Amino acid sequence: MVIEREAFERTRLDDERAKDKSKVIPVRLNIAELERLEADALVLKQEKPSTALKQLAEIGHFVIHRPEMMFVIDVVFNNERKNKRIGLDLIDPRFKQM
Repeated sequence: MVIEREAFERTRLDDERAKDKSKVIPVRLNIAELERLEADALVLKQEKPSTALKQLAEIGHFVIHRPEMMFVIDVVFNNERKNKRIGLDLIDPRFKQM
């Protein structure tokens, strides 16, 4: 037996939706990612997962846009570019004592 329902009725017009100041973004986390989020939320003293994600995004934005961090990112990308140029796909730095 199928339950019959009325068709969905929109409550807002497209013009009203265009004026929205936020956007809902669905996020799926696997078990390991969820565990990391819980550990991070514990450090942040944050109970709500959505707020923890927002705060971590702000922290990440602050960190990666600092001039010092941009230098680190440039060094890593230059190393990666140089490795590809000489044909190194897998980096395995095992330094031996002299």
